[in-house]
Amino acid sequence: MRSKITIFAVGLSLAISVLTIISWQVDFPILRTFLPGFPGMIPMTAFVLSIIALTLLLSLMSSRYEPSPTEDPTGKPRTKKAAIILATFINFCALGTLVSYLFSYEASFNLNFIFTDPAHPQNMRSGGNMSVQTAMSAFFLATSILIHLFLTIAESRVSPKVTRVLVIIMQSLPLLTLGICCLAAIGY
Repeated sequence: MRSKITIFAVGLSLAISVLTIISWQVDFPILRTFLPGFPGMIPMTAFVLSIIALTLLLSLMSSRYEPSPTEDPTGKPRTKKAAIILATFINFCALGTLVSYLFSYEASFNLNFIFTDPAHPQNMRSGGNMSVQTAMSAFFLATSILIHLFLTIAESRVSPKVTRVLVIIMQSLPLLTLGICCLAAIGY
């Protein structure tokens, strides 16, 4: 049951983020915000959300894999490698955004080169950086996925005490993300 709920949540997140990206591309503002009066999701947030959903899906696929007796028992190596690469990419995007806020400069990876606003007189770029809350949440979720993947790859080589600490951290990071989301929702 828990797996079905997780897959549904991942699919919903992926669908919402892809619809948001499409709405920016075809200039359909209704799909940028799902509640009237609230600010719309910027393209970089939608992009990172879709990558997080894809990373979680790959992580689920690699953990459900049943190897044959001649295969590596740690799971599908390509799926895990892809999930590790995507989670690391998310962390770099999130850290880049946080550093750009910290040092007050415009990050060069914020997808402004793709999306323009045709309604604006100078056809200026739309979107911009993720918010600090979004960047922190993305970093926490990607780090949690990376810890999970590390534990599935190296579980027999890690001491039980270190494993317990990593599991506590892995479970705490999504809860921190939930807290950030609740505070951000209250702030709106």
